[in-house]
Amino acid sequence: MGLKGVGGKSGSPEHSWPQRQKAQSGRTGMTDALGLRDKKVLVFGGTRKIGKAVALGYAQAGAEVTVTGRDGATGDTTVAELEASGCKAHFVDCDITSYESVAAAVARAIEKMGGLDVAIQNASGRTKVAQGFRPFSEIAPDEIAGYAQTHWVAKAYCVKAVLEPMRERGGGKIIVITSDSGKFPTVGESLIGGSAAAAHVMVRTLAKEFARWKINVNSVAITITDTGDWNNMIQSGAGANPQFAAKMFEKLAKRQIIHVEGRHVADAAVFLGSAMSDAITGQVLSVNGGVAT
Repeated sequence: MGLKGVGGKSGSPEHSWPQRQKAQSGRTGMTDALGLRDKKVLVFGGTRKIGKAVALGYAQAGAEVTVTGRDGATGDTTVAELEASGCKAHFVDCDITSYESVAAAVARAIEKMGGLDVAIQNASGRTKVAQGFRPFSEIAPDEIAGYAQTHWVAKAYCVKAVLEPMRERGGGKIIVITSDSGKFPTVGESLIGGSAAAAHVMVRTLAKEFARWKINVNSVAITITDTGDWNNMIQSGAGANPQFAAKMFEKLAKRQIIHVEGRHVADAAVFLGSAMSDAITGQVLSVNGGVAT
C-alpha cells in the first residue's frame, strides 16, 4: 500500500492546483488564498517524480523553491522547469542519510533564498532493500537497520536540520511525505510500514513540541502513485520475488477507487504548506485513492 512514485503527467504545469483553479474560475483568488507568494520553500528529494510535482505546485503558487537531490544534471533540469513557471528556483546537492550533508544543504538553501518558511521531506536514502513488496521472511537481518536508516532516520535528520532556522524565523510549516502502509498494514511491507508508522508518530509528537514556536508539522501518506513509469516501478520494487510483487501490485490497483497521480500528492502538500492549513498540525493526510478508508 505504501509504494511511492510511478510517474506520467504528474507535476506538469497544466495539472497544478493554482493553474487548474485559475482555468476554472478565471481568477487568481485560489493562488492568493494559499498565501505562498514569495514564501521560501525547500523540497528534499524535489528533482524527480512526486518531489518534483510538489516543487512545481509550490512554484506555480508563487513561492521561491529550492530542491535537493543527488544528481546535479537532473537538478539543473528541474530548476529550469520551475523557473519556467515564473518563480525563483535553486538546486543543492544533498545525501539525506548524512546529517552533516542535510544541515549543509539547509544552510545553502537559506543562503540562496534568504530564509525558510516551508520544508517538505519527500526523499528516501539509498538502500539495498527493495522498496517494493517483499515478505519479511526473505529480508536478511543485516538489511533491516539500513532500511530504517534510509526511510525513517533520514526523515528525522531533515526535520532536525530545519528546526532552528524556522524557530529563528518565528514559525513555519514542515510536511513529511510517508507511506500509507504506516496506517494500514499491508502484506509484504513490514519495513516500509514500520518506517512510515515511526514517521507518523514522530510527526504527531513534534506537532505538540513545535507548537510553542509556531511551527506546524504534518504528513502526507501515499500509496501507489502514478508518476509516469509504472513498469519501471514494478521492476525496481520487485526485489528477489517479482511474482509476489506483481501479485500485490495487482491487488492494490484493483482496490484503488481513484487513480492517484503525483499532482494529487502535490495538491495535498501545497495545501499543508499554505495559509489555508494554519489551524492544522499533527495530522497524517492519506492520499490513497480509496485503497484504505
